[in-house]
Amino acid sequence: MSKTEYINLTTADVTNLISQIENSNLLSSVKQILITIIKNYTWLQLKLEQGKVTFKILREILLGFKSEKKKNLNAIADKLLSDNKQPLSENQQSLPEKQLMKNTETNTIESLPTVPKEKPKKTGHGRNSASSYKGADKVIIPNELSAGQECPEEGCDGKLYAVTPTNVVRILSKGLFNAVVYSLITLRCSLCGTVFRAKLPEDAGQKKYSAEVIAWLAFYKYYASLPFKRIETIQNLAEIPLPDSTQWPLVYSSYKAAVPVLELMTELAGESKLIHGDDTRGNILFPTKPEELINTDRKAIYTTGILAEYEGNIIHLYITGHFYAGENIGKILRNRKNEEKIIYMADALSMNTPKNISEQLLAKVITVFCLVHDRRQFLRLIESFPIEVKYVLELISKIYENEKHCKDSKLNALQRLLYHQKYSIPILNEWYKWLKKQFDEKLVEPNSSLGAAIKYTLKHWDKLTQFTRVEGAPIDNNILEMSLRIPIRLRKSAYFYKTNVGAAVGDCMMSLIYTCIAAKQQPIEYLTQLQINAASVAKNPSLWLPWNFKAQLVSSSVA
Repeated sequence: MSKTEYINLTTADVTNLISQIENSNLLSSVKQILITIIKNYTWLQLKLEQGKVTFKILREILLGFKSEKKKNLNAIADKLLSDNKQPLSENQQSLPEKQLMKNTETNTIESLPTVPKEKPKKTGHGRNSASSYKGADKVIIPNELSAGQECPEEGCDGKLYAVTPTNVVRILSKGLFNAVVYSLITLRCSLCGTVFRAKLPEDAGQKKYSAEVIAWLAFYKYYASLPFKRIETIQNLAEIPLPDSTQWPLVYSSYKAAVPVLELMTELAGESKLIHGDDTRGNILFPTKPEELINTDRKAIYTTGILAEYEGNIIHLYITGHFYAGENIGKILRNRKNEEKIIYMADALSMNTPKNISEQLLAKVITVFCLVHDRRQFLRLIESFPIEVKYVLELISKIYENEKHCKDSKLNALQRLLYHQKYSIPILNEWYKWLKKQFDEKLVEPNSSLGAAIKYTLKHWDKLTQFTRVEGAPIDNNILEMSLRIPIRLRKSAYFYKTNVGAAVGDCMMSLIYTCIAAKQQPIEYLTQLQINAASVAKNPSLWLPWNFKAQLVSSSVA
């Protein structure tokens, strides 16, 4: 379809046009349709000029749904079907019988459970117990009575004995950061003038801003997405000033201590067996082009999210700059020494294909495409093709029920592969036959929106179904898409980085924090220890990775 011409209509133009339609000899129903189209076009033009409509809002206005969950989409489809009273066509009534993909008959998984386990009901009252507050300061309050003493109750001759202490929790706050002012009693000699000050307690530390404060500052900025100026405002309201001009040098100092770990994590990601990659939009106010792109017209800024699984540990990396996902993945893989195959999960955009690597290395990459992206091709058409879309979504939901069963049953990679081969391949065969039938029997126009969704699925069928052939191949890219919320949230709050250096600091902090969370470690403690042990980190960063740094702390304390 060729690009349409934009027409700028004034209020007078619209009034005149509607008047001509009303005075024409057209049918009244046709008049109503034309007038409605003109009014909608004028409304949309006005809102776009005022900046009050985004594509997201427009999508909700036109499609009327905010969720991709099957139950919500089915409700929309059912309502449309009941309103239109359209009977199921022969195309939707008939189910394919012949399998178009070869099932693996030799692999047996009779030992695996076939019925998903019921989810156990949650117990408890929903409140956090005192033991949940592991980071809280603990204060022991002595009892005025003591064990062995006679009971003070009147008429009781019993004796008291110790039982489990009663815990009482109090939540306190003083802005994001608190401060302590040590008033040192000072004396001066009246004869020689020597000044004698009281000594600071050891827990006061040697620096005004402790390593833990800097760790929290990085966490608030790059995970909670609080801009430095907002932190300054909050602290001013709490009367504990912390200027934004002070915050940046503090965070930058922690970045320099963390760089050796980030470089090692990047190297380990390149040696991983499984890598996820995707992009989101990035913003740098005054970007510096890399040397490779100086003679190009490229202006776009991307934030690439990379998730790599290395020896059972999850590594999250974020890279903001002019390079897109495929180029960043190529850089990480370029120095790979591991001879094993690489499973690479992404969507079907050509920008995600690894670039600038040898053909020998590229041949080792097993590309897997995201099934959720394919599902989205159909769900956006639910109002136009409710019968067809509901049918496809039902098939995909059955595949995800199988995937959920594999996770709930904690199947290993091989068991999961065998399970999908036994239970998901028949569903995929049914879907594939239905897709082919739409074009073979000319039930769907190839150039229609539904035809485009079908062509997308058929074109990428092999890569979309890799989870039924490749051990350990993921079914979708959801885990990475969720991690991309971190830079997206920061972008919506702080809008942009000023320079490439600011972007590098943000990428580093987000990478370390999110990798720490994936390793189920406390990110504040981790960032604090990187600063305290900066010399050791620079010398041997392999001992200070998010998943093993506590072992190093234990060995250091023993030594």
